[in-house]
Amino acid sequence: MHTFRAKTCFIHHNGDFSGDAIIVLEDGTQQLELPIEDLLAFAAEAVRTKKIGDLESATTEELLGL
Repeated sequence: MHTFRAKTCFIHHNGDFSGDAIIVLEDGTQQLELPIEDLLAFAAEAVRTKKIGDLESATTEELLGL
């Protein structure tokens, strides 16, 4: 198991990001276990929303890479 340290918690996960993640608050008082797929879907939605916003506000030159 690998551990990712975030600002307020630790996320324990498989090295290949399969199975479940165990999220533990930094002080150890609360713990949540959920499928990695749910975390990946949530992160993808954040990226998707940001990219859509960037595209919608881009200039012609920015869109064409000029």
